[in-house]
Amino acid sequence: MVTVANRKHVISAGFQQAIADQVPKDHVSILVDEEFGAAILRDAASEGYITAASVEKSGQQEFEFAYGEDFSQHMQAFDPTFAKVLVRYNPEGDVALNQHQVSRLKRLSDYLHRAQRLFVFELLVPASPVQEEDLPNTLN
Repeated sequence: MVTVANRKHVISAGFQQAIADQVPKDHVSILVDEEFGAAILRDAASEGYITAASVEKSGQQEFEFAYGEDFSQHMQAFDPTFAKVLVRYNPEGDVALNQHQVSRLKRLSDYLHRAQRLFVFELLVPASPVQEEDLPNTLN
């Protein structure tokens, strides 16, 4: 875990270098997760910079909130400019999985709308087993 935290400080150092290089304040932002970048988020927000915080549990195939039902309290505590969520979603994939994720995304979107917060949505489209089987045929 120390390595991940160290990487977040490398990101922060790059952010600080952009500021030192006179990049305009409204042209720089930083995206880190709360678990390893809480101090970075707080420092950047306190200086009035644009911040983004991840709200998804890292490394999951299904989108889940990093802090379960407490996601809104974490958003309030860190007050990021943007909430960022990464979702793996294939329209031709598992229907139940897709429905769970859409339901969670709707909850997040509704909360962000009420709280007047912005949303960054990162979509990954993993191939389904059927699509993977067809892949060699499409390459020929």
